Amino acid sequence: MNPESGQREMAPPGVDPTVPSVARMYDYGLGGTTNYRIDREISDKLWAAAPDLPALTHDGRRFLERVVRFMVEAGVDQIIDIGSGLPTANNVHQVAQAINPAVRVVYVDNDPTVHIHAQALLSGDERTRYVDSDARTPAQIINHPHTQRLIDFTRPVGLMYLYLLHYIADADDPYGSVRRVLDELASGSYLVISHVTQEGTDPHLHATFQKVFSGVIFRTKAEILRFFDGWDIITPPGMVNVSEWSATGDAPGEPRALRAWTAVAIKP
Repeated sequence: MNPESGQREMAPPGVDPTVPSVARMYDYGLGGTTNYRIDREISDKLWAAAPDLPALTHDGRRFLERVVRFMVEAGVDQIIDIGSGLPTANNVHQVAQAINPAVRVVYVDNDPTVHIHAQALLSGDERTRYVDSDARTPAQIINHPHTQRLIDFTRPVGLMYLYLLHYIADADDPYGSVRRVLDELASGSYLVISHVTQEGTDPHLHATFQKVFSGVIFRTKAEILRFFDGWDIITPPGMVNVSEWSATGDAPGEPRALRAWTAVAIKP
């Protein structure tokens, strides 16, 4: 839907189509239709500076599929996906349950558009639930009735933060929020993070992001590694660009103008 200039787009109750949404911008980058003019306008400006930004979005989706398969094949049968975004093809629960139908998944996001679509998608699925919560309120996520019903914290859990933590400023203590969840997890649990970085990213592109969409925090490799303190990063591949991560020998993807580090770690 591409409304005429000045026309307000229709949106479900509780969703303001004039306020940009990271989840809807991600959906637009994947070629989806659950987005509004403001999301497309901001995305188009970013794409003008980084034409391969949509490709990086697709890299992230392919990484999600690879890492979920990796964890489930390693024996993980419960996953928490914080910052899950809008449902699209090959969602976490679909990839996981195609391998092991008993896998339980808790999605977490605080975007009203995501809430509406996730509730519709997951209706009647007793092994998969959506929690409307913020990554900065970890106790609320842990103690939510859906989490408590589906996740057994005495057994290994796969915990995912994909393309999320770079939206949480240092002032909001992202390290403390992540650590609060990690401390809850049993030995043998997995932590998965993907995060944009200023290392290797063109300075002009970085400046454009700060001007057009200032909410993105470009952290260094060392700063991203801090999230994994005390956990053992799986090597190979270690921490690599998101398109290059594979624990099964898949061919690496192409380098991008906008760089994103990713790694998978296990709790000793």
